[in-house]
Amino acid sequence: ADLGQRLRLAALAGGVGTWTWYQESGQVVWDDQMERLFGLEPGDAPPDYAAYLACLHPEDREMASGAVDQGMATGTGWRVEHRTVTPKGEVRWLEGRGEPLLGPDGSIIGATGVTVDVTRTRRIGDALARRRQTVDRVLAFARELGGDLSPEDLAFMSCRRAIDLFGAASASCARV
Repeated sequence: ADLGQRLRLAALAGGVGTWTWYQESGQVVWDDQMERLFGLEPGDAPPDYAAYLACLHPEDREMASGAVDQGMATGTGWRVEHRTVTPKGEVRWLEGRGEPLLGPDGSIIGATGVTVDVTRTRRIGDALARRRQTVDRVLAFARELGGDLSPEDLAFMSCRRAIDLFGAASASCARV
């Protein structure tokens, strides 16, 4: 009982939701944190696997169910990042980890796992990737400028490249 209480407190502190899926009945059992992760009200957890899949972003359903199918077929665990759209329209990135659940005879009877919100991490990663792309484009432009250019040619090229690099509608240079 003490270990179970400590695990529940650790999951709560870490924002980790836990779930179990019983394959034969299709029943899905979520803890309260899972409902919060998906933006659902208490007691609104999906009743079965099909309803769970409906909670996923439409573009991520096939990938997520494929990871589960492969894990269930091979008897191995899986890790998948997917989006969900909450009832209020908020898009969240969630990371789920699961593994087959074995019955008393050792056969696979379902799956169990955990889910965490990785939205902040994904957004930071996406922003860094966009910044890196901009830096790469600026560096490529700097390499192009390596020749013997007049100030007017340099200004003209810089304005044209700024439009491309930053999506500006226009750019101008002035001689002062």
